[in-house]
Amino acid sequence: MQGLPNHPCHDELKIAKNAYADAISKAKQQHWLNWLEEIEGNDLWTANRYISSEPRDGGKMRILTLTMKNADGTINEAATNNEKSTMIAKSFFPPPPVINSVPPNVEYPAPIATPDPISHNQIIRAISALSGYKAPGPDGICNIVFKSCAVLLVPYLTPLFNVVLTLRTYYEPWRSFMTVVLRKPGKASYATPKSYRPIALLNTTCKLLTSIIAEQLTHILEHHQLLPNTHFSGRPETTIKDAWRSHKVVSVLFLDIEGAFPNAVTNRLIHNMRMRRIPTSIIDFTERLLTNRKTQLRFDGFTSDWIPIDNGIGQGDPLSMILYIIYSSDLVEVATPRRGRAAI
Repeated sequence: MQGLPNHPCHDELKIAKNAYADAISKAKQQHWLNWLEEIEGNDLWTANRYISSEPRDGGKMRILTLTMKNADGTINEAATNNEKSTMIAKSFFPPPPVINSVPPNVEYPAPIATPDPISHNQIIRAISALSGYKAPGPDGICNIVFKSCAVLLVPYLTPLFNVVLTLRTYYEPWRSFMTVVLRKPGKASYATPKSYRPIALLNTTCKLLTSIIAEQLTHILEHHQLLPNTHFSGRPETTIKDAWRSHKVVSVLFLDIEGAFPNAVTNRLIHNMRMRRIPTSIIDFTERLLTNRKTQLRFDGFTSDWIPIDNGIGQGDPLSMILYIIYSSDLVEVATPRRGRAAI
């Protein structure tokens, strides 16, 4: 009826459009309220970020032409997606240093005994801690599959995970992952690779296994006191309130190390793990985990070619924080706190 502007169906269409827009607005508002009422854990920080951040236009999120300054002062430009992916990859995944920092002919202390085999209960506990609808990795398996089918899958996962450790093997597709390129908020310019951050999407089955290894490793570190007493970052205990209850003053030193995870050197990490008496099975697993990795960058509907990764600790798996704590444990000399003062 476009040719009949006075036909009553046009008024009906306007009313229907308005009713549809109102229904969408109310549904969004109710979904937000329902989510706020049920949030817990890390979602509290997400809600705070949503509330406190300035609104942004999501339609202007495409990666601009990138520029990078060379050592000789010249400027490189990346206009095509292939050129952008190459430049971003150099920023995200720096090569290992030329000089080997591991001392030669080191006599390592005897490692702690190998932990017990992975049990059904450990896997069930790891599955229950998964967030159901996070984006999956290259395998396309969502966490909700494990959460919904745990009873069926755990009897198969238990021997599978234990064989990975006992036979010192590693499933080759687990070495591949996707890296989504996102803007860092609040940057004045988005024409440089450092204005973007990587989000790693790992294979879900591998991520489940690393979460169990992370639990075992955390227990070993705490039970045998293998970390400095004044190192608290990433550890499970809550120490600040305990210090306050003892009438101590808490002094906190924060070190924001740029590119900390991608610049962690694998052979130095393995050296530190041996010096910390980590069980051999976990050291071997870590070495296989960080060897021959590769990733694809995704942005603006584009997927890059496979990019080899020969350095760093991946930030997307639960084990990465524990590994970086071990890696950095001997890089900073922690001063002994004064009497009546708790250092973190």
